[in-house]
Amino acid sequence: MASSCCQTASTEAGGGALVYTCPMHPEIHQERPGRCPKCGMALEPAGAVSMSPVPRNSRLPRIPWAIGACVFLAIAAFFLWQEHRAHLLGALPYILLLVCPLMHLFMHRGHHHHSDSNAGTHRHGAES
Repeated sequence: MASSCCQTASTEAGGGALVYTCPMHPEIHQERPGRCPKCGMALEPAGAVSMSPVPRNSRLPRIPWAIGACVFLAIAAFFLWQEHRAHLLGALPYILLLVCPLMHLFMHRGHHHHSDSNAGTHRHGAES
């Protein structure tokens, strides 16, 4: 009996023993388990090779979900911006005024000079 690629398990003509193949090199056939002579992978029974077009560890089923989530978030962000743009832009001058003291504290450190290295070079007012 000749083996074909559509059978789930290949058998030899007389014995009924399984034929072992390499998952990466289907042209490799051996009568007993071992290693592939080309790549060194373990040989598997011919019936254990998956006939599905998508590999088991493929990320393809997750891709449509991720694309759908990104599209949903983009649409939600667009509608949030469209509906609340006037409120956000109307509050912008007040937000800038509230941020000024914080910028002064963090960028100028409140004009407090605690280090001794600048004590002789920096003058406050008209000191003599």
